[in-house]
Amino acid sequence: MLRIVCFCLVLLLLFPLPATAGVGDLMVAPTRILLEGRTRAATINLVNRGNETATYRVSLYNQRMDENGNYTEIKTPEEGEHFADSMLRFSPRQVVLKPGEGQTVRVMATKPAGLAEGEYRSHLLFRALPPENAGETLEQNNVAEGGISVKLIPVYGVSIPVVVRQGKLHAGAQLSGLALHSDKPEASYVSVVLERSGNASLYGDVDVVYTAPGGKGGERVLGELHGVSVLAPYPHRHVRLDITLPEGVRLEHGGTLRVRFRNSPEETQPTNAEQSVKLP
Repeated sequence: MLRIVCFCLVLLLLFPLPATAGVGDLMVAPTRILLEGRTRAATINLVNRGNETATYRVSLYNQRMDENGNYTEIKTPEEGEHFADSMLRFSPRQVVLKPGEGQTVRVMATKPAGLAEGEYRSHLLFRALPPENAGETLEQNNVAEGGISVKLIPVYGVSIPVVVRQGKLHAGAQLSGLALHSDKPEASYVSVVLERSGNASLYGDVDVVYTAPGGKGGERVLGELHGVSVLAPYPHRHVRLDITLPEGVRLEHGGTLRVRFRNSPEETQPTNAEQSVKLP
């Protein structure tokens, strides 16, 4: 008798996002929610950009960012970390979207009496559920008797931070360690460390501009990243910016590379930083 054992493994793939972006077939905007002052609620827009109807489940969970901007799920906060999940409510918890169809998800914060000053953060996860027949289309023709067939099903998940602030908070920014890496002219990039101080997160845009010797041609933007964050309480993160030279422009001896950080316009206090380096 032919005996076939089939396993269906679901891989959840999470991605950090720029200010407005999509992963897989799901578009999410905005990709950060900030609730402070009198702002207690916000709306998130979802759009299915795929060609098939898809189901997305919405949930809250907590995660930590490392110095390279990667996330890992956590259960217990470290010193200085504060979760927001206990004060957040959202609706709906699951959406079914036809191709091109959109849906809004509303999130609300209820601050308990006596909430201590600080920044509280959890993440909303939008996860695509695999089709109900995902495990019924395994190729069985070439499976030997008593063999095992395994199918990997990637499930894309988009997570966005929801930040609740209590009290008057502030954040400072500083750039350090600026370096140009150009082992291959077609794959040059700039690395820099974005350092955070204070008791609030940093969130904004980073770009790199080039000025030729003597200032000829003015500043040229070579690369930029949107939605770069250093989440409190973590002190810094490494940032990499791939650079593209405009036609007719080359990096010359004595020219200047300058990296700039500008925080998001939604922040009430401007937090900017720059670092420059002369090219050898």
